[in-house]
Amino acid sequence: MLESEDSDNEVLGDWGEVEAILEETVHRDKVRVSERVRQVYDELESRREVFEDNRDEIEQRIKNHESRLENAQRKDEQPVREKLMQLRDLKLQERKQYWRDVQDLKEELRVLLEKLDELDDSSFEEFFTG
Repeated sequence: MLESEDSDNEVLGDWGEVEAILEETVHRDKVRVSERVRQVYDELESRREVFEDNRDEIEQRIKNHESRLENAQRKDEQPVREKLMQLRDLKLQERKQYWRDVQDLKEELRVLLEKLDELDDSSFEEFFTG
């Protein structure tokens, strides 16, 4: 009977090591995912700043060309109007790209936060105790 108890203790010891390894793996995953969440938030902020800077620059260029258009003679109006259309189109494209980037980052953030929830909910105790 003593041999059986030693065998049981050995098996329980092995399971304890496995549980410790799994918990360490979950901890590392949490750290990795949390770091990526922080990076995504930083990217969102950075993209917002870049978008605002680009938008402001384009708006200033539009104002400059509108002013040129007001002062242009009839024969010089067409090139200025074309440039205004290009700038307005550029502004629209910039806004669309920013929106797509933000949507992609928010989707990645949603997935990462779900992963963190799953990692927080994971309990190996139930697995080992049945």
